[in-house]
Amino acid sequence: MSFGSGSVVAIDEKGAKYEAVCDLGCPHTVTPVTRRPITIVEEKQVRDLFSEGWGNTGPKPPSLPAYRAVDADGTEWLRDWDGWVNDVPGPWTTADGRRAQTASPIDPARQYASRPSDAYKFTDLTAATEA
Repeated sequence: MSFGSGSVVAIDEKGAKYEAVCDLGCPHTVTPVTRRPITIVEEKQVRDLFSEGWGNTGPKPPSLPAYRAVDADGTEWLRDWDGWVNDVPGPWTTADGRRAQTASPIDPARQYASRPSDAYKFTDLTAATEA
């Protein structure tokens, strides 16, 4: 999927896990997930470092998309800015090490359900409107 400059993309950022007890008294490991919109401000072509390394093809011209985006707080998010290092697009990252994935259209309650002892607290900032 390619995004153009000015496109708005939703990303899911997982926070630090913590322990909590639900209303039924069951212990759970809770992972907060925040879905936030980011706006693409720059797109460039980068090298496919993954294929070059595994295929021993040597350097090739840049051919895969990389993105720079900002969120509502002004935080800069980068995806694959220094080249692709996997066979799929990498995560969105910030300078301070935060990571996020491009949001899926799947209902978050289904997407993040994994083990019965795990719970996800989902906050959707994409639907927020200014008063």
